[in-house]
Amino acid sequence: KIEKKYQAGLGYWLAESYWNQGIMTEATKLIIEFGLEKLELIRIYGHVFGANIPSTKVLKKAGFELEGIMKKGTKKDGKFFNRYLFAKVR
Repeated sequence: KIEKKYQAGLGYWLAESYWNQGIMTEATKLIIEFGLEKLELIRIYGHVFGANIPSTKVLKKAGFELEGIMKKGTKKDGKFFNRYLFAKVR
C-alpha cells in the first residue's frame, strides 16, 4: 500500500470560453512536474466522467494512463455515469 503522502489526486475545472487553447494540458503538465520532482510523489491520479472526452485527452496528453473503469461510479443530476481512473506513475 502506498502511503498517502506519496500520491495525490488531480482535479480541475476551466471556463468554457477558455476551452481548446491547451491551457489545461499545459497546467496539468506543470502540476505533474512539480508533484513528481519537488514533492517526490510516486503517483498522481485523476477521475473523469466517461463522457468527458476533452478531459480524457488532457490526461492522456500529460502522460496519464487508464487504470480502470468504475461502472456507474458517479451520480450527477439523478443519472449514473461511468468514471474512468487515470494515473501518472513515476
